[in-house]
Amino acid sequence: MKKWLVFWLCAAMSLTGVGSLSAQEDALEVMSIAALFPPTEFFVALRLDQAFTDQLDAISVAITSELTAERVQLSELVDALFGQGVYGLARLVRARFAALSLDGAEYLVDDDPSNDQRARLRAVIGHGLGRLSRTVLPALQSLAGLRCQSEATLTTCHFEQEGIFKTLSLDDQHIILLSQPDLPRYPTETLAQQSEFVTALAALPERAYDGVAFINTPHFAAEIRYEGIREMLTALGFAPSQLAAATLGLRLQPDGLQLDAVQRRLPPHRAPAAPLDLTFARFIPATAAVYLQTHDLSRLAETMAGLLGSLSATLSSQEAYASLRQLFRSLFRLDLEGDLLSWAQQSDYALFLDAPNRDTELPFEQLELGFILSGDDPSRMAAVAEGIAEGIARQLSAETGFSAQRSAAATQLSYRDPQFGTLTFLIGATDQFGFFATQGALERILAGKTLEKQLNWAHLERYLLPQPSLLLHADADNATRFLFALAEILERLNSAQFNALPTPQGGSKGNQRFERAVLSVSEGAEGHLRLRLFLLISA
Repeated sequence: MKKWLVFWLCAAMSLTGVGSLSAQEDALEVMSIAALFPPTEFFVALRLDQAFTDQLDAISVAITSELTAERVQLSELVDALFGQGVYGLARLVRARFAALSLDGAEYLVDDDPSNDQRARLRAVIGHGLGRLSRTVLPALQSLAGLRCQSEATLTTCHFEQEGIFKTLSLDDQHIILLSQPDLPRYPTETLAQQSEFVTALAALPERAYDGVAFINTPHFAAEIRYEGIREMLTALGFAPSQLAAATLGLRLQPDGLQLDAVQRRLPPHRAPAAPLDLTFARFIPATAAVYLQTHDLSRLAETMAGLLGSLSATLSSQEAYASLRQLFRSLFRLDLEGDLLSWAQQSDYALFLDAPNRDTELPFEQLELGFILSGDDPSRMAAVAEGIAEGIARQLSAETGFSAQRSAAATQLSYRDPQFGTLTFLIGATDQFGFFATQGALERILAGKTLEKQLNWAHLERYLLPQPSLLLHADADNATRFLFALAEILERLNSAQFNALPTPQGGSKGNQRFERAVLSVSEGAEGHLRLRLFLLISA
């Protein structure tokens, strides 16, 4: 089962750069597939038709071309993982889709009446693997130990060796792997009749997908015995007793790949977060590699207190929250709720990582980052910024190389290291936002060199969930440069060895390339958590 799951994962990843990214009309008929399976706790199905598999090699070449001059085809990767000929075997079968359930029943479905390859494959397995040995035998060597019996319309094989699957059957429609030989090949009670499956599938925002997964979350949550993990999940808003089934859907769009996920939750649950300000990119530097935006700092404080409580053997979440308030007061001489959360509940905030500065080889001056908090009360934002700056200065004043300078607009905190250069942060507030950011990134923001002027947000918003409460954006080029610069820093610190790390190639050599990724998360009034990841492919 692990091999097939890895294969499906490779196939899903491959969709990020198809030869002509166009919406597929032959999407999965999920309920028809589910009618082949018994009720189960886990189910996954993925298109595997010829048009789909033709896209696999193209995207693998495009991805590898981003990083190295070597062009790696997915067929070569699959054969390297599973043995020579496996990829060719999948093409020989010409299956329309593959599906798997936790109970161990797998189907490769071919509904093309003109395809005579299935009879040839049955002959290969049923008569000593003699025919088509050049293309099929290498792939079937891993099935050594089969005992096969052929009839007019059915070939059945039993595995002599212990393994996940015990029986393999082939008829005119299906290749079926069963974990228990006594299971019926075609069940009378089916997954399509399982109420949890039907309800979870209906919760997905789209009706047509190229790949679907179903996870009966309560079944797996019930297996969690360690109370600390259950408390941690509860603090994150996923109390095991309130979870219903989850679903995932994979879909091609004309200019990218869309992945939807829904985790259904049962009442009670807290009120959904307010929708984000989608113009917040006006506060993010245009060179940002990654930025995460969400709303209401009080929710973050409550989540942190819940996590501390779940990890502590002595503190409850309420006591942990009180400790956070006390720590905030002792460090910054500010009241967490009165000075900050009372107005930050209505504010969006974002953390960003800026693309590296390639004009210097000093590590501290290559990578930049920042925290931005929106607000309409400049005096209160400035007071909080000043308190935090003074608190940090007090804690680090005895450190060699540390210095602090105050001005009317901001406090500058600097740390200089002879080997790694100078790290400079500015803490302060403008009329529209408070900031804690490296100097170069802040200068770009104040100069108006921001992300909203670079991105076509009207285009990207089409692929966001309605009224998202969390947004994560990554620019492929900037993120790649950031990761390579980070790797160089880690190598200098001897934290990791990246001697064989390839040099970025500056984009795919094909007609299409991965441009950016956008993740949006929303909470519905019914308590369900929805997630959508969109990978933008540009010509």
